[in-house]
Amino acid sequence: MKNTKQSGVMRFVVFAENDRFFGVCLDFNIIVDGLASKDVEEKVIKISYDHLNTVRKNNLDDSLLNRHASKEYWDMYEKFQLRNTLAAHQVTMSKKKPVLSSYVQLYPTTVKALA
Repeated sequence: MKNTKQSGVMRFVVFAENDRFFGVCLDFNIIVDGLASKDVEEKVIKISYDHLNTVRKNNLDDSLLNRHASKEYWDMYEKFQLRNTLAAHQVTMSKKKPVLSSYVQLYPTTVKALA
């Protein structure tokens, strides 16, 4: 699925490495780090929404919403999805509050989240 200013999906993975946590928005190639997983998760989601809102507000090119992270992060996300852990999330891009779940399916006019 190609993201646009009107619709799309943001996928995230949060993982630990050594004594730090990292959060990656796979669709925007945004990476943050910190000492607590919850803080990293909140920070990467907020920064990703700020990025989306900047693209929308300034009517920037949709390609800014389709910058994929490195393959190593996508592989990690796929492994988390296969294990059905809560460490991997998809967040629907809408003007409403983010919806976190392990699986989100988008429709043209509605969003259906499946836990």
